[in-house]
Amino acid sequence: TNYKRKTTLKSIVLPVSITSIGNSAFEYCSGLTQIEIPDLVISIGNSTFERCTGLSEIKVSKSIKTISGDAFKNCSALNSISFPNSLKSIADNAFQYCTELTSLIIPDSVSVLNWYTFANCTKLTSVTLGKSLSSLNYAVFKECTSLKEIVMTEALKTIGDNTFANTGLTNLFLPKSVTSIGYS
Repeated sequence: TNYKRKTTLKSIVLPVSITSIGNSAFEYCSGLTQIEIPDLVISIGNSTFERCTGLSEIKVSKSIKTISGDAFKNCSALNSISFPNSLKSIADNAFQYCTELTSLIIPDSVSVLNWYTFANCTKLTSVTLGKSLSSLNYAVFKECTSLKEIVMTEALKTIGDNTFANTGLTNLFLPKSVTSIGYS
């Protein structure tokens, strides 16, 4: 892949007929500032928008079910994202190092957040977890140094190792449903 060429891409209109976006399709497209994911897209591949450091605005497909690993990792200008209720899974490192994200609402359709999903999102201040979220895996919010508030529901059962390591949390209400908490 010629990374130098990818940095010059400023905009793209994706065809409304596509149903998935493949691995690394727009990786390193640092000039790309916004993207609209068409409504038929149900999956975003590994590293699809990784290191798109100019990407600040994403309109996510209403049909999206899967956001794969590293999909938006290091999108350091991304300041907000809304997830539709169709979303089922967000894979490892999907939004790691999205340093401009300030708040998140995880839809009720997501049951697990995986390794480092939102780690190192240093401006993230508040998170609301969906009603079906049962597991926060390893280091999901690690190094989210501005994280002050997280709203959990009674579905949460497992909090993995390092989930809240080095965050800004000062208070944490754990629901009675939690049966396992990892180290750190």
